[in-house]
Amino acid sequence: MPIRVGIIDDQPALVLGITVLVNAQPDMTFIGAFRSVPELLSAGTTLDVVLVDPVLDEGRAQAASVAALLSCGIGVLFFTAATQPRSSFDALEHGGVETIQKTDPLHRVVAGIRAAQRSRSGWSIVGSQMRTPDSAPEVSLSPREHQVLELYAAGATASQVAEALGITRNTVVDHIKRIRLKYVVAGRPAFTKVDLFRRAVEDGLVVGESA
Repeated sequence: MPIRVGIIDDQPALVLGITVLVNAQPDMTFIGAFRSVPELLSAGTTLDVVLVDPVLDEGRAQAASVAALLSCGIGVLFFTAATQPRSSFDALEHGGVETIQKTDPLHRVVAGIRAAQRSRSGWSIVGSQMRTPDSAPEVSLSPREHQVLELYAAGATASQVAEALGITRNTVVDHIKRIRLKYVVAGRPAFTKVDLFRRAVEDGLVVGESA
């Protein structure tokens, strides 16, 4: 499967150049451009690597954004300006994050994408062990999201949840996407239905199976 690449940047010419470069590689495909990390996560797009300008956010907000991407299994490639001070992203350079400059030769950009794709899995393993149910932060769900999660995590399909709550299936799917995003932002990824079941058990919304 080709490496699925996205970019978070507000420069149309740069986005176009990355699109052409990525699609010219036999093992890559360009998926899309986004204006921010929350926009990318809420879109539900499946990516392997995303190019990010590290000055889009500052401080803890930046760290949280990168952590959310890595928790989704997305490798992060910092795409920096040549004059950008390294102090703005040094603290975030760890497994899953690679760094190149926007002035680097094209072959280095391609190599950076491949490196981010390779290193993302290592961070995901470490990141999944960073939190336990006892230390995990609570996720604020609306009353309707609670209802959807309780039914869906307990085994109902989206259609069955919709019928039980008197709403459309598309509305249920939208709720599930928002629920997943809230858990990701909280550092408690829930990408599969099994993950959602575990989170619901951790939060006391459904009863787990006895050992």
